Amino acid sequence: MLYTVVYEDTIVAYWDKLFEIKEKLEFSVYLDGKEIAKTKKTHYEYRNLTAETEYTISIIAKGVGSDFYQVIGEKKITTPKRRKRIDVTKAPYFAVGDGKTLNTLALQKAFDDCKAGETVYFPKGVYVSGSLTMHSDTELYLDKDAILQGSTDITDYLPKVKTRFEGIDRMCYSALLKVGEMDAYGDCTTKNITIRGGGKIVGGGQELYVSVVKAELELQKDELDKDVNFNMVMETNLACITRLRPCLIEINNTENIYISDVEMNYGPAWNLHITYSKNIVIQGCAFRSFGVWNGDGFDPDSCENCDLFGCEFETGDDAIAVKSGKNPEGNIINRPCKNLKIFDIYGRNGISLGSEMSGGIENVWIWDCKMENSCNCIATKVTAKRGGYVRNVFVYDVEGPTITLRNVTFNNDGDGSSVAPTVENFYFENIILTGVKGLYNEVGEEIAPVMILGGDEKCTFKNITFKNIGIKRMPDGRYQELQIRNLSGITLDNIYTL
Repeated sequence: MLYTVVYEDTIVAYWDKLFEIKEKLEFSVYLDGKEIAKTKKTHYEYRNLTAETEYTISIIAKGVGSDFYQVIGEKKITTPKRRKRIDVTKAPYFAVGDGKTLNTLALQKAFDDCKAGETVYFPKGVYVSGSLTMHSDTELYLDKDAILQGSTDITDYLPKVKTRFEGIDRMCYSALLKVGEMDAYGDCTTKNITIRGGGKIVGGGQELYVSVVKAELELQKDELDKDVNFNMVMETNLACITRLRPCLIEINNTENIYISDVEMNYGPAWNLHITYSKNIVIQGCAFRSFGVWNGDGFDPDSCENCDLFGCEFETGDDAIAVKSGKNPEGNIINRPCKNLKIFDIYGRNGISLGSEMSGGIENVWIWDCKMENSCNCIATKVTAKRGGYVRNVFVYDVEGPTITLRNVTFNNDGDGSSVAPTVENFYFENIILTGVKGLYNEVGEEIAPVMILGGDEKCTFKNITFKNIGIKRMPDGRYQELQIRNLSGITLDNIYTL
């Protein structure tokens, strides 16, 4: 099936991998009946188009060295008219892109003035700001040399707002860019949000992270010293405090989210956190947070229908972490994260499913990803008291250091669920594993290329298939060993050494 996202000057086309076809394929890209490109990827951007113009696009799969031929899809598409642009540097806003001036009030006025179908436009420059709010039916467009730069002053992210962080709804510092009001039991109340243009959104990074921790330790010092229950519930004082950090971009209860061709860098917490939302497409983006502790790239949290592709990650923690809440609150809210497609991503630090998965994670498709220079490849993380499930995960043509499905002991606070977690129905095919954690150009730590470490009878791991799995030898020629325990039903088909 052929899927599209349409802008006035660009059509983003993408399609599912033909998993049943085992030969090598190449895709021919057509525009108005003329072949304009070939690609081995399952997506393509038609650029430099004209607004309010009808185009016919089609994609055809062809065998490399064979006569295989299959039409992926064909569509007639009319590009929309050009949006009215609100230039943040013009009257009445007069934002200054000098990398010094604080522009929060001017930029927020531009977002507030932006009507449905209009665009808040950032020309070249570095625009320093505190927390900003986008509204329904609007677009943020950052020119290639434009940067929305978050300040490092914690007061620019007040007042605190309701957020879910590490599985629990709580009051946190406000994100640099926020969309929607969070409601764990409500539907989407914000819709049609677009962020694109080629520029960057950059947070306060580790400096802002440290400032938040210092300020909150001082504000809560009496409670931290005296409340024993506080310490027990939150694992450690520091763990509690760090969970108040703001994300770079926070999107809640929003339908139809499109993010294309932007960099999202150095949030003091996670770079992009989307919660209780649906119909999400993220394409051609970069996520950077290396050096920021717990600096995830993208965290879809109790979301549905999310496609992410053609993205680069260089993160301080998980590149992608799929979540659905923590026990016991996540069990009660019971909103799964489901129907995700993740493909053609590269960089570090791998894809994690959990550990916050008390609402369930299901129907995840991953293909054509290269994460060899990484700490993991695909990791499923549960704790024995989490509840919930991770099921129906399908992974094809991926390279990385290790695949792990395991019980973990960290992030393990909260009352236990009455129902044990389940990890089931995983399928891995055509995978290359190094058994070495990547540390850029340095020699990394050795790790088992496959680790399936189930818990006791309270935590069920079952129905796991590995097919055509290549495992590299160590540099000194040693063979590597798989670590598998406490698992019901595993298929190993053609596990070979490279």
